Amino acid sequence: MPDNASNDWLEVAKTRAQAIRAALGGIGVFVTCVLVTVFGQIRQFEVDRKAEAITACFVGDEPSESGQASPARSPACPAVADWGILQAAYEEFPVQKIDAELTPWNQFAVESTIIGSFVEGTDPKKFEGLADPEAKLVWLLAEASSKTPLKPGTTSEISHFYLHLKDFDSNVRSVEGALNAKTPFESLDRDQIIALVKAYAFNLDHGDVQGEYAAQGLANPTFLSELNRLRPSVLNAEGHPIMEDRFVQTLKDGASLRLLTTLRQQLMGTDLKKFQEPDSAEIEKLLQFLTITPFASLNAEQNEDVRLNLQMNAILNGDANSAINLPLLNFSVDLSAFAYLSGFLNLAFLGWIFWQAQQMDYASNRYMKFSDADGTRIEAALQGLPGSGTWNLLSRIGLALLVTMPTLLGTLLLFEPLWLSKPGKFHSSTLLYLILPAFVFILSLALVRFIQVSNRRALDVPREPQGSPSATT
Repeated sequence: MPDNASNDWLEVAKTRAQAIRAALGGIGVFVTCVLVTVFGQIRQFEVDRKAEAITACFVGDEPSESGQASPARSPACPAVADWGILQAAYEEFPVQKIDAELTPWNQFAVESTIIGSFVEGTDPKKFEGLADPEAKLVWLLAEASSKTPLKPGTTSEISHFYLHLKDFDSNVRSVEGALNAKTPFESLDRDQIIALVKAYAFNLDHGDVQGEYAAQGLANPTFLSELNRLRPSVLNAEGHPIMEDRFVQTLKDGASLRLLTTLRQQLMGTDLKKFQEPDSAEIEKLLQFLTITPFASLNAEQNEDVRLNLQMNAILNGDANSAINLPLLNFSVDLSAFAYLSGFLNLAFLGWIFWQAQQMDYASNRYMKFSDADGTRIEAALQGLPGSGTWNLLSRIGLALLVTMPTLLGTLLLFEPLWLSKPGKFHSSTLLYLILPAFVFILSLALVRFIQVSNRRALDVPREPQGSPSATT
């Protein structure tokens, strides 16, 4: 043998020992990934449960496929009937009737607010003869109203009504836009749903009613007569009346408008029972829920509710078709596939480690037969393997369990629902599913024992005298 033959055998033993440590470390990483995944699924279940409590608010209390009623709704959820009323209001939205009444009322309210803000408490003599067009307009309006002066607070009343009417008009237009786009009710976005709720819940309060009457009282016959008389005398730079005919016509038409009919009142004329006056507390609860809850559409939330329920059931019941995503490894596998794959991979790992252990045992024994063999060097080469230190029975069992863990986890994930699905009816025959993990554990225990014995044999081989036949082979 060449002089460096002993070093060659030492390197072989060292390489095999490194391969064994890497394999055992790889199994440890794999087991850690699976455990992290299991705990991650538990956390995911809690996240899904909280998200489902919100998505369930967009779904009716329909019985499940198993015939059981759905879980109790969260107290923060609006009533199921609210969605039905809103859908009916949207599908029966009286676009033409609303427009026919809302459009002239909106124009009249705007101009009444402008007039009231110009003439209340204004002295027309202050603006007489001024060339500024705005001053001319103020003078015209103030002069025309001098025979019927506004009572204090009229402008405030009209503005109160106009601001509420403007908000109602904005919500109605938003709903009409969705209708014109032929958007199904389930596909309405969050802003459109809120607009629909506000439009349906809109009601004239006492201040609004006063503002309605004040606006109509402002456009009285005397005021309109004076306005028409003075209008041609107040000209702009081009020599035309500073106030157009349509402005005066709007006031004239608006003065005879009936009181505004709200959307709900329009719908009540269609079906009184279906569109009865909503409970103010319930409407407030619905608006609060919609305001603080981000969502894309009812349809999207209903689909998300189905997905969350499926995912939670898969996690809770250990569905063999559900997937686990192994962290670090960036690998996703179905539970059933994982259960079978882990067992085969575990056996393949054991076989590979056995082969490495046999090669290490042979190489370390050959090295220790050389006269220049150093027990300290072989001990350093085999450091970290079972048997290189103090390994009692419990230590060997613990390592064997670690090596067996992929098969054991795969079996538990696959068959745990079978064992726990019917409490009180556990059948001992189902323990047969643990035969494979038990077999792998016995092999692992034997492997750990073999490595331990091999290490001790290598370190305890008696030194043979230099020049002996065995030392030169």
